[in-house]
Order: sequence, then C-alpha cells, then structure tokens
Amino acid sequence: MNLRLYRYRGGKLKDRAFFKIENKKDWHGHRASDGKTAGDYPEVLSELYYRQLLLSNDFSGWSATNAFRWIEGYANYINNQTRRKQGAFGLAKDFKAWEIVLVDFFGSFRSEMNFDHPALIIKVLDNDLLAVVPITSNAQTFEEAKSSPPHLSPLYKRIKPLGNMSKNSTLLLDHLKIISKDRVLKRKFETEERNGQIVEKAKKFTHQSDKIVIQRKIASLYAGGYLHELRKQENIQQRERNDLLTQLEAKETYIVNLQKEKEELDQKYQKLKEELEALRDVKN
Repeated sequence: MNLRLYRYRGGKLKDRAFFKIENKKDWHGHRASDGKTAGDYPEVLSELYYRQLLLSNDFSGWSATNAFRWIEGYANYINNQTRRKQGAFGLAKDFKAWEIVLVDFFGSFRSEMNFDHPALIIKVLDNDLLAVVPITSNAQTFEEAKSSPPHLSPLYKRIKPLGNMSKNSTLLLDHLKIISKDRVLKRKFETEERNGQIVEKAKKFTHQSDKIVIQRKIASLYAGGYLHELRKQENIQQRERNDLLTQLEAKETYIVNLQKEKEELDQKYQKLKEELEALRDVKN
C-alpha cells in the first residue's frame, strides 16, 4: 500500500468534491458513476484503506470493554452490508409495538446511544423500520427517572406490565430512534408456566396508564414547541373567527333592523297612499 496516497486534511474526505461530481445526477437523471463499482474508483479504495488505518491506530488504545462491544457491532454491520447475516439477523420480523427487544446501536456519534441495549418498540413503521426508545439499567439514571422528568421514564424490576425487567431500568425518551429491523439482535423473553410446562414469551410493556404517560412525554419532547405554536395560531384564528362572527351577527342585526324599518315605511307609505286616494275621492 502506497501511504503517500493518503493526504490527511483534518479528517475530511480528501476526494469529497470528486465523489460528489461523480454521484451527481444530470438533467436526464443519470450519474457518471452509474453501472460502475467501488473497485472502478481507486480514490474510493484509497479512502477506505486510509480510514481503516486511522481506526486501527486509534482502536488499540481503547478500553477492552468498549473494544469488545464495538467490534461486535462492527461485525454485525459488516455481516449485514455483505448480506451474510449472522445470529438473530434475518430472523422473524413480525415485531409489535410495546415489545422489548435487544438492539445493536452500533455507529454512534458523541453522546448518541451505542452498542447493544434493550429497547422498547413504540411504533412499527413501513419499509422495515421501527421507532424505538433505548433502555438503560444505569442506577443513577434510574434514581433520576423516579422524579418523573420529561425525558426519562422508570421501569421498576420484576413488574410484568412494565416489561418484567431483571433490573431497575429507565426508558431514555430523549434517545428515541428510527432503526431498521435488521438492528434487532433478538427478542427479550420471559418465562411462564402453561399447563404444567415452562414456555417463553416475548417481553411486552402492557401498563395502559404508563403507555399514555410515555406517549405524552414523547409528544412533549419532540413536538412540544410545535404544538405550542399550533395552539397559539389556533387561538389567534379562533379570536379572528369570533371577531368575524361578531361582525356577522352585527350585520345580520343591522339587516333585520333595516328590514323592519322598510316594512314600517312601506306601511306608512301604503297608509298615506290610501289617505291621498280618499282625498281625491272627496274632491271628485
């Protein structure tokens, strides 16, 4: 490998402009890169090898715990990209809302959720996507969650309607993510006895009142400002509507009064007309 190919510029992609040009659509919707593979571009392979070199140099200094967890996520990612799915990848995907699953959150930036964590499925979306809320068993976070802040929701251990968690846990509502179903490593199971036999069933969150609390917190976190603005606009529009209704009622009252005046004038006119005709009859 000719390391002189690598021109490190503060971590930026050195051939970004070239890649963007090659990948840009023309007026006919075609790209210069159409029909080509990564192998046709030595610039792409050079960038890949360079990033691998940077990662390898940095990786050796990581803590063993983080390295073990990261390499597992990296392996899962590579397996998924090369369609050689291992373990639970590629298994049944008939997930349901409020089911608890184990998710690989590999590929985080800074304080984003990373590695594998349990997560609560909030909604099953189209295109094999899930809206999930990560779950942590961190004791300090759980203590904070007990005061019911808007971004956390506690899951007390061994309570079946709350997912029957093995440890006191916390829903990290401010880490809600849209993920591919392929990120689900496995379902979280609990055991129960049926007809004298021990069977496994998927862990689920079934507490109805807490579901409502969670949904309200999520709505407030992610749409609170938007909803507040909508309510402001709604109030303004309601006031304008009330003003228009008041004006309309005033105009309708004015029209009614005019109609009454017209009727009264018509009656006076008719009376005067009759009196005039009577005077003419007397003269004749």
